[in-house]
Amino acid sequence: RVALAAGRRDEAAKLLEATEPIAVERRDHAAQAAIRELRARLDGDPAQADEAVRRWTVLGDPIGRARAELVRAELADPVSGGEVAVRVRERMHAIGCRALDDRIDALIARSAPVSGATVSIETMGTFRVLRGATPIPRTAWQSRKARDLLKILVSRRGAAISRERLVEILWPEQQDDSVGLRRLNVMVSTLRAVLDPAHERPPDDVVVSEEGALRLDLAHADVDVERFLELTAGAVRLEQAGRGGEALERWAAAESAYGGEFCEEDPYADWAVGLREQARLAYVQAAARLAAARTGERRYDEAARYWLRLLERDRYDERAHLGLVRVLDLAGRRGDARRRYHLYAERMRELEVEPAPYPDLNQT
Repeated sequence: RVALAAGRRDEAAKLLEATEPIAVERRDHAAQAAIRELRARLDGDPAQADEAVRRWTVLGDPIGRARAELVRAELADPVSGGEVAVRVRERMHAIGCRALDDRIDALIARSAPVSGATVSIETMGTFRVLRGATPIPRTAWQSRKARDLLKILVSRRGAAISRERLVEILWPEQQDDSVGLRRLNVMVSTLRAVLDPAHERPPDDVVVSEEGALRLDLAHADVDVERFLELTAGAVRLEQAGRGGEALERWAAAESAYGGEFCEEDPYADWAVGLREQARLAYVQAAARLAAARTGERRYDEAARYWLRLLERDRYDERAHLGLVRVLDLAGRRGDARRRYHLYAERMRELEVEPAPYPDLNQT
């Protein structure tokens, strides 16, 4: 470690070559885990880092595991690496360990987006808008329609929507098109004033008007659902490239980033349905991937937590019910598994659906 920290890479490589056979001969599992961790740093090899994480986990050494996870994070893309660092920091601080804070802070700083965003828009769960780091209070909006206009523009994901269509959505009872368009112009002005009360930016900085339509400029607005969907899309790309370990980190970051349904305070709004369902399905995909991976690693408690989170959001999710039953049984919690299976059967009967058989533990 000293040689590597000092930048003496050749010396570090020679020391590892000399040390590894001794560690194997003595069956020194902690030394073998440390060697994997250092090889990952020396060679930039994610597979070695994954193996180090696995070995430290088996040994029950939380600090060793955290160090190896940080090595893996340093080899990942900045966004995934930063998400891993945040989770490691939470675990380390929970046990009073701050020895890794400098490395963690560096990873988090590396992950900070270089963006021209002037506002941040939180749409998953409670709707909230921030100018810089300051939340905009509800009283500043003057009109609920201005908030609704912003939500609709977010739901379009940067695509333009005609002014006429916006009038139809916001004022469905409005018969006079010219009156409706004037009302919309007032709401656009109100929204722009809320987002930039000091007029420090051009009027079209966030809410762009072009050719009889409006759109949100995503280069100047940091939107949580956009970041979430980019994380899941990135995980899929990594899987397709055969980079499973990095993909899992991205799935974990996405699962953590999901704060709730898109615009959940507007459950009956037609304009919200498409993006809400897209985000929900992406979350289900993330949580199910993580549950399956943790089951394969025999980390049954973690797998159970992911299945439970899915059931918190959809009490009729059959895959989550059966996945939870299976991991509880694999963990030796057969009473809990049976109770959960009976609950699953009740849920299916509520839907007038025949329950599936009790999960086969030999099924992969």
